[in-house]
Amino acid sequence: YLVAGNHDVWSGEGDPLEFIMREHSGVYERHGARMNLKFPNGKNIRINARHMFKGNSMWNTAHGVSKAAQMGWKDHILTCGHTHVSGYQVLKDPASGLISHAMQVASFKIHDSYADKLGLDDKNIFVTTIFNPYEGAEYLNYKRQQWKNKK
Repeated sequence: YLVAGNHDVWSGEGDPLEFIMREHSGVYERHGARMNLKFPNGKNIRINARHMFKGNSMWNTAHGVSKAAQMGWKDHILTCGHTHVSGYQVLKDPASGLISHAMQVASFKIHDSYADKLGLDDKNIFVTTIFNPYEGAEYLNYKRQQWKNKK
């Protein structure tokens, strides 16, 4: 999926992201998209991806997206960007047992000198959450093997 935001307002005719997506079967929406992924084993995962969720906190970089999960959006994964900081919070709705992963993704420019020009610090983090210890061990072994093969 691809979600456009405020920096995707292009000048001129047409939307380049719409043009890029024309031959792809993925989802492209402006500002936000909610999707229900259906897996062969019968499980469903709801994803709520937005450019941003309302709310900010200087102490909790995932405040807006976490607030959305707590105040009404009952999705498994909620994710957004916009503010160029990263944050992650796991929340459980005690009434339903639903576990939500609320992720704020920095999406900071790393392929040009823009951040250096403005003196902006790197707020990117990469999150991998594996709650099953056996699966976690398998993943670590896989990543270690990848690292060895690169040497």
